[in-house]
Amino acid sequence: MTFSPVPASRTSFSLGALMTLAVIGALGIVDLGCTPQHIGRKCDLGADFDGGVTSLSSNTGALECPSRICIKPSQERTTDTGALCTAECTSDDDCADGEKRGSDPTDKRCKSGFVCRRLLPGLCGNELACKRLCACKDFLRTDDKGTGNTLNCNGDIPDRSMCQ
Repeated sequence: MTFSPVPASRTSFSLGALMTLAVIGALGIVDLGCTPQHIGRKCDLGADFDGGVTSLSSNTGALECPSRICIKPSQERTTDTGALCTAECTSDDDCADGEKRGSDPTDKRCKSGFVCRRLLPGLCGNELACKRLCACKDFLRTDDKGTGNTLNCNGDIPDRSMCQ
C-alpha cells in the first residue's frame, strides 16, 4: 500500500483561476440588480375595450410585463403598433433596449424605438398620471426631446389641488 504525501481533499488552484472565479461571481451579483423590463414586449390590455386612437389605454396588472404596465398610447400619428409593455424611466437611455419588430408582417411591436415621456397629465385617481414611461415613437408626432404632457403635474406627481 502506498500513501500520497498530499491528502486527496487538498487541491491547489492557481491565482489566475481564483481571480477568474471572483470576477465571474462579482458580475453575477451585479447582474442580479438589473432586471430586464422587456419594454416593447406585446401585452394584453386586459379588456375588450379599445379606447380608440385619441385615448391612452392601460393595464397596470399585466403579468407578462415585469413592470406590470401595459399601454397603448393615444395616436398622434397613424400606426399599426399594438399594446406594449413599458416601465417608468428618467431618460431616453432607460428605454434604449426596447424590443422592436422584425420582418414578420404580423409583428405589431414598435418599429421606431422608444423615448421617455409623460403620457398622461395630472389626472385625479390615475396611477400613471404624470409618470414618465417608455413610449414607442410610432405613436408620437415628433421625436422632440420634450417631457411630454405636464398639464397639472408638479414634477412626476399630480397636482392634487385640481382634485375634489
